Amino acid sequence: MNRNCTTPHSTGATHNLGDKAQAAEDPGRRKVLRGALAMGCSLLIPVALVGCEPKPEIPFRGADDNPATPQVAKVSQASVQYQAHPNEGRQCSQCQHFIAESNSCRMVAGNISNTGWCSLWTAA
Repeated sequence: MNRNCTTPHSTGATHNLGDKAQAAEDPGRRKVLRGALAMGCSLLIPVALVGCEPKPEIPFRGADDNPATPQVAKVSQASVQYQAHPNEGRQCSQCQHFIAESNSCRMVAGNISNTGWCSLWTAA
């Protein structure tokens, strides 16, 4: 039987069987589509939340083994014009990079004099 044919009703009105069949299927189709949409969204939520975890902090170790001091590649003394005497009153003992306990510098390689100076000097 052709679904799109019209049949006379006992009252004389005609109905389209295709429209009735389609109307009967719509609520079921809607439920299936809504269910699929809900299922898809519920599966995406955990996937989205996995990326929200904070990354673990990696402790850095500097020359003084202070975890707050990042590890920096040291430069040579010659490349920063290091000299063993002060420059215009500025000296390593007044610099923020100088480590007095070990007579070293966080930025410059080698043994550093507390009265020395280089171009990386920064007031402490």
